[in-house]
Amino acid sequence: MRSQKLKYIIRNDKGFALVMVLLIAVIVLGMTAGLIYMVITGTQISGIERRHQITLAATGEEGIVTQIIASRNGIINAALDTALNYNSTTPAACATAAVTLPDLSTCADIGNYTGLEAKIKLPTACWSATCDTSLTIDPTNNTTYDFSYDVAGYRTYGKIVDTTLGNTTLGSGGGGGSSSSNRLIITGVVLNDPGQSGGTPTIPYLYTIELHAQSITNPTEKLKLSILYQF
Repeated sequence: MRSQKLKYIIRNDKGFALVMVLLIAVIVLGMTAGLIYMVITGTQISGIERRHQITLAATGEEGIVTQIIASRNGIINAALDTALNYNSTTPAACATAAVTLPDLSTCADIGNYTGLEAKIKLPTACWSATCDTSLTIDPTNNTTYDFSYDVAGYRTYGKIVDTTLGNTTLGSGGGGGSSSSNRLIITGVVLNDPGQSGGTPTIPYLYTIELHAQSITNPTEKLKLSILYQF
């Protein structure tokens, strides 16, 4: 009788040990899963930060795209041009097209332009067939982008793929000096309330711009951006 009780107690101890082992295994498994989750989350955060850095390089902390558009001819300040290794690659064959617009005016009435200047100053309908409007940018083919520049170890390739004509332009702005020459004015007389009779509302130019930024030393580290830019 006593022998049977002893065997029963030993069996109970074995069952208790099994439960403890399973419990410890569950705890270890949970801790491992937690560590894996933390590592994955950290990697994702690092990736987001990296993409943010590439985005800053692509758009330019100095407002590089803004300066290219604001120049109205694709030429930027000489010092900045050298510092950024800036290159405009739009072919001269990209020019004003012989097209009559819906208001019966012609594209030549707007102006005869070539290269990047044509894309900046003319609506897309006035671009000749040699002006690239595709969304594709191939860094190895300079005919697929309009300009490139280097910032913080990244090279950005950009292309204007669509332009909507506005009535804003660059002018003296009434104040003289080089800074005032970059101030926006609009043609016509503008009243305080553009809705009043005789007022000319401000209609900005709209540019659709594709950007492709990648690390100069590691081209696999890259980012693509589509920008709708109002000027």
